[in-house]
Amino acid sequence: MAASGNGQAQHDDLAPAFVDVDNLEGAEVLADLNEDDVEPAGEDDEEDLEEDGNEDEKDEGEDLDMEDVPDDALNVLRAHSDAVVSVAWHPSDPTVAASGGCDDKAFLFRIAGEGPEAAVEQVELSGHTDTVSSLGFSSDGSLLATAGLDGKVLIWDAQGSGKQSLEGPAEGVEFLSWHPRGPVVLAGSEDFSAWMWNATTGACMQVFTGHSGSVTCGMFTPDGKNIVTGSADATVRIWDPKTGACSFLVQGHPFHEGPVTCLDASGSSGLVLSGSEDFTARLCTLVGGKVKGTLQGHTDSVECVKLGPAGQASSWAATGSMDGNLMVWDLQSLQARTTCPNGKQDGVVQLAWHPTDPVVFTASLDGILRAFDCRTGQCVRTLGGHTAGIQSISVRNDGKYVLTGSDDNTVRMFSTA
Repeated sequence: MAASGNGQAQHDDLAPAFVDVDNLEGAEVLADLNEDDVEPAGEDDEEDLEEDGNEDEKDEGEDLDMEDVPDDALNVLRAHSDAVVSVAWHPSDPTVAASGGCDDKAFLFRIAGEGPEAAVEQVELSGHTDTVSSLGFSSDGSLLATAGLDGKVLIWDAQGSGKQSLEGPAEGVEFLSWHPRGPVVLAGSEDFSAWMWNATTGACMQVFTGHSGSVTCGMFTPDGKNIVTGSADATVRIWDPKTGACSFLVQGHPFHEGPVTCLDASGSSGLVLSGSEDFTARLCTLVGGKVKGTLQGHTDSVECVKLGPAGQASSWAATGSMDGNLMVWDLQSLQARTTCPNGKQDGVVQLAWHPTDPVVFTASLDGILRAFDCRTGQCVRTLGGHTAGIQSISVRNDGKYVLTGSDDNTVRMFSTA
């Protein structure tokens, strides 16, 4: 292992407002990046996971055919005409969500109620000319960013009006991430670069260059003081967002031997967890880029990784793989706590922790949303309805609902109760 220190386009309004939020004032972004540490969020009290008694639940090892599974969705949103590959809940309004798809469109939804009779308002967000690969709301919920394989990052207000077209990437955008405290957005591109903009003004703040492959994943750290990116060049880089300099490069033995597919970072623990096509996840430090260990046990590409939330799961991590397994790890011992088989062994492409319970939700290519109790490895919920693979999931901040996007062109909302 080597660790070395080293345009604005206005869109037309698309629909009447349906979210009552204040307009985002122009912020001094560089000052925000210079702020002192924010106080960490308080730990939630641990709640025991209630045992679910629904008769349509399946054991974690039982094979499920899509046609045999009832539709457990509370709501089905059919706005897209092609696969849905990105979904996100609004951070503070529990009725608002967004989705992006291979039909080159994104949608804003307001979901008023549950069930087929629920009123659903939708706003179409047009402007991309290729798949909307990633999207997300700013931390205060006043802005939505959509990123496309057309190389565009578009900024919208919470009513669906276009605000900025952010220029820079020469090829498709693989991911985007918002700064945790300000209107600053980060995106990684297939052209080997990452870009950071002021979303309010559209100004480019930094361009991060150095990767020799597509920048496949990345994020601001939770304190906003560092940026972490992973690449198809099998490296992870840690950047200073104020200067654009690469602080640490993690590469070579004992790091990944194949393309990096996913990562997660924690400000409190100072750790970065990355997954790769080399069938492993690796743990390294934010400061120094030192490799702490290898999480080895999958037999196919690791497609998703998440560090555990505050509380009981804070020293755990979860990984999902194309081998069809979810694995939960103890970060102190670097040993697997449990392996959770995913039905017919269809690939796990995304995962998400419940915000308070020791539960992980998995998005699988067999079209089933599953919930696993990470203390026992038991599958405690199987939620059906999709007729093709699930490509994206988002758990609402209160943990009560999960949103899924699928190759069957639909967005579905499920209850976690």
